[in-house]
Amino acid sequence: MPPVNGSKGRLVVNITFPPPLPRVPEGDYTVAYVKHEYKTMFAGQPKLILTFRIIEMGEYFGTEVQRFYNVRRLAKSYRPLPKADLTREMQNVFGVRSLDGISILKELKKSELIVEIRDVKTSSRQEELTDLNSYSLVAKVKGKVR
Repeated sequence: MPPVNGSKGRLVVNITFPPPLPRVPEGDYTVAYVKHEYKTMFAGQPKLILTFRIIEMGEYFGTEVQRFYNVRRLAKSYRPLPKADLTREMQNVFGVRSLDGISILKELKKSELIVEIRDVKTSSRQEELTDLNSYSLVAKVKGKVR
């Protein structure tokens, strides 16, 4: 086998790491909806992941943060439980008891929202993360900007 990158017979393996997860001070921020995706994560748990971008001026303007919701996917729709965070938060955002007839993802694209951001300081195995490994996520979507 010919040498790789002048390594004199040793195989050189490059590891490309993902960019660091976002870290912003905990608190409330004004955000805009960016996108959503559906993934199976955390030991097989299906999640709807909403990505938001901080839109208030300042050091963290443009930073993207995510909110993870427990849902089931049925064909091209997502099905949260009646008492699920997604259901409760969207009822508050849109000021309604029933979300029937509301295309939530379309409506979120038109809205500026207030979210609560918190730091994640423990891993999925409940191991403490160092400050270098901690990251921020959306703990709660509180409502629309009035």
